[in-house]
Order: sequence, then C-alpha cells, then structure tokens
Amino acid sequence: MYGNPTLTLFSSRIVLVGQIMHRLKLDWKGNEGSIAETAGTFRIMFLATIVYISIDQFLKFLPFFAMLSGSYNDDDYATLSFLRGFIGIAYFVITVVLVAKTRAHIRGKFSIPEKDCRGSGMEDCICSFCCTCCTLAQMARHTADYENYASKCCSETGLGPNAPSIV
Repeated sequence: MYGNPTLTLFSSRIVLVGQIMHRLKLDWKGNEGSIAETAGTFRIMFLATIVYISIDQFLKFLPFFAMLSGSYNDDDYATLSFLRGFIGIAYFVITVVLVAKTRAHIRGKFSIPEKDCRGSGMEDCICSFCCTCCTLAQMARHTADYENYASKCCSETGLGPNAPSIV
C-alpha cells in the first residue's frame, strides 16, 4: 500500500529497452522494420512507462481519497491491491519479453552464440528474467560507444546527436 521503492528503477527499464530498440531499428514489439516503422519506438516505450507509473500511483492513492469521502471498505482495498499487483506483473512480463527479443536480435545480428544454453534458445529468456538490469546494461554497451560519447537520458537513442550508430 505504501508504494514500491523500486517503481522508478523498474519502469525506467522499458525506457532503456526503447532506446536500444531504436538503435537497432526495431519496432515497439521487437520486430525489425523500416525507419518509418521504427521511428516511434522510444516514444511508445516512454509513453508506456508514464502510463504505467500514472496508473500505479492512482491505484495506490485511491483508497485514501475513498476514506476521505467516507465510501471506503476493505473489499475495495483488496480489489485495488489485486489490480495493482496484476498490472505490475503484466508490465514485468512485457519488459522481460521485449528484453529477451532484443537480446536475441543482437545475438543473431552479431553472430554471438549462446554460452550456457547452447541451442535451446532459452538463454535470452533466462537472462532477461533473472537479471534484467545486467542484460540491459550489456545490450546498451554493445550497441553504443559510451567511452567516447556520453549518454543522454531522454534522447531516442540514449546518446547525443553527434554519436555515430555502431549497429
């Protein structure tokens, strides 16, 4: 009820996925496309993050507004808690799927073999599920030259306008 301290970190993951996908010219579903089809990938991911945070915060504070109006009961709290948890899990699943698809695309594009799950195709899913942050950091470093070009928080590629594309 009192909030999720990792909400901002968790939801910012999809913004980084959007930046990486934009670099790779993937659409918001993780599929290759033309420049026109992939131009809005980052904006869609950013908007999805804003919508998720807004809904989560609305559901978090709704019981307080209901208490002030005098129409609050325990069943409402249970329903809102369930709904908030369901939306959080759905957002997490979407994040894992997009990270796994993006990681698989990078491995295919650069001919990077699976290390631990040879031939099964499960390594991308396992890495994305178990350590999303590490997987995202690995993909971001692989698709950008951070040693020579500074990262930019809210740009479509996560890089400045003068940074060359290395993918």
